[in-house]
Amino acid sequence: MTTREVRDMIASVGVPFAYYQFPENTAQAPPVLCFYYAKSRNFHADDTVYAAAEELIVELYTPEKRFDLEARIEEAFNARGLAWTREESFLKAERLIVEVYRLTVPLEKGG
Repeated sequence: MTTREVRDMIASVGVPFAYYQFPENTAQAPPVLCFYYAKSRNFHADDTVYAAAEELIVELYTPEKRFDLEARIEEAFNARGLAWTREESFLKAERLIVEVYRLTVPLEKGG
């Protein structure tokens, strides 16, 4: 996938989104998505990278449980043949539920 394809996949969910965080003074009302590349997950041997991949983190922030949005996110991943895991937590200070998705995506940094 190219970085553009990842961005388009996130946009297909239909809620405001940003890479890592929204810029200062541009706060959005939840639900919102943030995504970022946490670390490389390259396949390598003999000092050679044979397949480059990145761990993609997608975070959904909502004031209440939103099964419909989770389903749309998961459908976007499944439609592209991406394996994912999900973990839920609660941000007490912000009173928000956060769903954290972790995926490993083969990433072409251009595009």
